[in-house]
Amino acid sequence: MIFLKYQRKRILKRKPNYKIIATFFVAIILVIVTITSLVKGSFSSNVTGSLKQPLYAVGGGINRIKRTPAKFFSDLANFMKNADRVEKLERENSELKRDLLKMQKEKNTQASLLELQNSLNYYKLDDENRYITAGTVAKNDGLYYESFVISAGKNAGVVKDSVVINEKGVIGIVYEVDQKYSKVITLIDSKTSVGFSLNKNPNDKGVISHNISLPEKLKSNSKEFLVGYLFNSEADVIQGDSISTSGLGIYPGGLPIGEVDEVRYDKNKSIKYIKIRPFVDYSMIDDVIVIPPRNLR
Repeated sequence: MIFLKYQRKRILKRKPNYKIIATFFVAIILVIVTITSLVKGSFSSNVTGSLKQPLYAVGGGINRIKRTPAKFFSDLANFMKNADRVEKLERENSELKRDLLKMQKEKNTQASLLELQNSLNYYKLDDENRYITAGTVAKNDGLYYESFVISAGKNAGVVKDSVVINEKGVIGIVYEVDQKYSKVITLIDSKTSVGFSLNKNPNDKGVISHNISLPEKLKSNSKEFLVGYLFNSEADVIQGDSISTSGLGIYPGGLPIGEVDEVRYDKNKSIKYIKIRPFVDYSMIDDVIVIPPRNLR
């Protein structure tokens, strides 16, 4: 009994053997290292493979988050730049269209003026009788040009009673004159009248007027026709004959008026009436020439 107590005390008083403990831990570490080295390849590849996908996904998401605002603003900048470019191209296109229309209008005007000048072969101008070109800027209500305004007035040398023509023939006369504009009344207006003669026989003359008493068969509300009568009731006139200004009154002679459409003879009055289809289209008048009136003094 005494021996056991002694042994017990001896064991309790024995110091720990650190070498054994160290050796144990070293052995454990070696085992762990060995096992790790054996499974390192497969473990590492499995761990890396399993981690790569979520890491790449997160990284890609972060990268996209970083790229998206930059790409948005870049696209926005490109859009705005392209929008400005489109707007600029549209403006240039509109300007080119305007220039083209202007050039076409000038070309048409030049062609019209050339025809107008050619029409002056009917009327020989001298140095004193200079002509003025102008365009229409306004007209009366309705389809036909009974009266209209031209873009030339006193400043351009236009005077009242000037004769207005185009490439087809006589249109009318200047009724009122302002500084920059003038009012024209045409042959289909009731206030106008003009002397005419037959082209095939200039000695056969007459007057076109809306204030004459017509036979019922010649009366018409249409503005497509003019009406008149011949001084010589026996004058040889038939449908299709052409007529021009006679030179009586303010209109110079030789300006084309129109073509005879119908002839009627009034036995009671011994007057030969004619209905004339004018050469001028009174539903469409653009450029005109203004000729100074004849000096009747």
